[in-house]
Amino acid sequence: MAFPRGEAKGERGMVTAWRVISLADEPGKLMEQNYLLYNLNESCKLADTSWIKPGTAMRETTISTPECLKMIDYCASMGISYMILDWGWYGLANSHKSDPSIVNVTNPATGQPIPRHPGLDLPKVINYGKEKGVGLFLYVNRQGLERYADKIFPLYQKWGIKGIKPGFVNVGNQEWQEWIESIVAKAAKYNLLVDIHDAYRPNGFSRTYPNLLTQEGIHGNEQVPNADHNTMLPFTRFTIGAGDYTPGYTRKDLQTTFAHRLALPVIYYSPAQFLFWNEKLTDEHKRPELDFWKNIPTVWQDTKFLLGEIGEYAVVARRSGTTWYVGGITNTNARCLQLDCSFLSSDKKYIATIYTDDVEVPGKIKITTRKITLKTKLSFMLQRSGGFSLKIMEL
Repeated sequence: MAFPRGEAKGERGMVTAWRVISLADEPGKLMEQNYLLYNLNESCKLADTSWIKPGTAMRETTISTPECLKMIDYCASMGISYMILDWGWYGLANSHKSDPSIVNVTNPATGQPIPRHPGLDLPKVINYGKEKGVGLFLYVNRQGLERYADKIFPLYQKWGIKGIKPGFVNVGNQEWQEWIESIVAKAAKYNLLVDIHDAYRPNGFSRTYPNLLTQEGIHGNEQVPNADHNTMLPFTRFTIGAGDYTPGYTRKDLQTTFAHRLALPVIYYSPAQFLFWNEKLTDEHKRPELDFWKNIPTVWQDTKFLLGEIGEYAVVARRSGTTWYVGGITNTNARCLQLDCSFLSSDKKYIATIYTDDVEVPGKIKITTRKITLKTKLSFMLQRSGGFSLKIMEL
């Protein structure tokens, strides 16, 4: 078995990677300091960044024209910025023979046609998205990028594609790190945003090339973790940068309550925030509490870690303009948490919309509103694997 080579190779003037130890008096401060690694990187190399638009996203799983058009309508109604077509849209994903400049919808694991598939008219989908203000991301596996990057990047720009998701990239040594950084830099030349799939983890390169909006490098909802894991992440993975947790919401296999899931896009930072993952559009996506996600920001002007213990619970407040969003989650233990609203401005009054698990109707979210000030204290009795969310607006 061959193993990746690990020695460094360079010439005179070579610069090595930073190694950082982050210290804080409280666990939550570690997450508030996630700018440190970012700021140790070179400043932005792009002369024009006006085309780089953070936003929310949703994955379309059928890769078919009718469902894509329906999902674009839904995205437009919710203020969701992007839709992604995942692997399978251009053939067998892990084959160097699959050309990601040609639509060839197949089973991505076998490369075989999908019986009774209605087909994908990609130009129609792209143009409909433009009309509705919804951009398109395309998944491209590593093999496709190795062979076709120089061909497909200018083509995608011509088509009007907004971003790519490189899949199953190799990580861990100098050669592959240089390769993925070259892909991000090349994508920037063609105004393509990037969300890196799988094991790649952030090192602050987004400062130099901010078209790299986010990356997985995380055990996310795609792997169906429990709430103990979720309450560990703010103090570990999210201390070094953005993470595409692939949240999901309506899937039946998830191990957390709806209120827990609703809070995650506030707690987990990602300029490309994929709200729905691996779920076909259904009436469940009309649940009333999803108004909390309507036009939700993905970049923030202020972040405050209000409460938390590693692997136990986390409460985070983030501000965009004059509006505050608060998300709180607990692990697999039920608990009572008290939210002190002293982070609010002293000369303002606010109206808070509050989302909690409904104790009387399992599987439902209770939505209430109340006026609050910085002196307000709110108590939340959280179910096992539960959570709560608030949207706080000035009166």
